[in-house]
Order: sequence, then C-alpha cells, then structure tokens
Amino acid sequence: MLLTAARIDAVATITINLIDFQKLMVKQDPLEDTHTKLDKLIYTRFMVLDKMYLQYLKEWVEYVKSNISGNKILLFPQIKNYASGVQLVNKNYSNTKYNEIIKKMCRQAGIKDYNPHSFRHYMVSKGLEKAHTGKELKALSQNIGHWEVETILEQYANMRPDVYSEVICNMFENTSPGLSEFSTEELIAELQARAKASKF
Repeated sequence: MLLTAARIDAVATITINLIDFQKLMVKQDPLEDTHTKLDKLIYTRFMVLDKMYLQYLKEWVEYVKSNISGNKILLFPQIKNYASGVQLVNKNYSNTKYNEIIKKMCRQAGIKDYNPHSFRHYMVSKGLEKAHTGKELKALSQNIGHWEVETILEQYANMRPDVYSEVICNMFENTSPGLSEFSTEELIAELQARAKASKF
C-alpha cells in the first residue's frame, strides 16, 4: 500500500503476475480479477520513499511463489495455521479481515492503528509535497487512478489551518534569493534560450 497508494480492494485481489519489478510497475487490471473502483485499468508506478519497502515486497513475492504454484497467485493470500505448520492458500481475505490484520500489526509495532485507506492518503500527501509542476501533479493523479487532477486536490490536499499557515508563511516570508541573484539581462537571456530550445 505504501508503494502504490492502491485501494484495499485492489491490494486484496492483485496477483503476482501483474507486478513488474523491472519497470517498478503494477497493473491493476479488472480483466485479471483485480477489483478497482469503477473497474478502471490502472498502471501504477511504485512510489519508492524507501528502498527497504521495495526489498520487503520482492522478498514477500519470492516467499509466496515458493509456497503456492500456479499462474494467478494472489499477492496477499490467506495464511492458515495447521498442526503441521503455516500454509498459504491462494484465496483472498475479506476487506474487514485485512483491516483487522493491519490493526493487529500496528499494535504489535507499538504504533497507532491505521486503516488501509490511511496509507493511500499518506502516499498521496507525500506525492503532493514532491509535485512541483502541473505535469507531475497530473502524473500523480493518474498513478493512483484519478484521471482528473481536481479529485486528488479535493480529496487529499485539504490542510489543517496550522499546516496551510506554514505553507503560506514559507511562500511569502521565507522567499529564497533564487532568481533575484541574476540580473534582468541574464534572466531575459535564459528565457530566450529556453524558448529557442523548446522549438526543437
């Protein structure tokens, strides 16, 4: 969930064959039985905040593949405890069960309870912090399955007053010298050079 900001329905039904570690992509494909909102096909590039998460995923995929055979192996199959030991079963849990599992893991780690959608919100907020251009914002939007940028701005970009107050402060009071270090002539020359380069 931290790598993709995918909804729990998709995470619960995604199969290993839809993960491409070479391209760092996952294909959320309803035709491959992945449950996506409105049955959208979503190509999601992993958003790697820490390479450790990617390594955990790779190790988990290898573990699952070594314990379940077949073509459509679930990324997160059911785990059954038998007298003979733990066994993976290629069936997905209900969303409620995934919620319970995540809460239990949070408690074991000594952190507050998170629900699956919290990870989506967290990753989108991190993406919004890193997006500096309209193109990057649009890419983030499509990466999580929203074709309209307005959707992520309405649903994920709301800020508490203390947060947007700090943002406004940084925008207007703590302006970096940046462009002011250059003379007007240097700025005009740079803009002309960029305009000329963009024609090719």
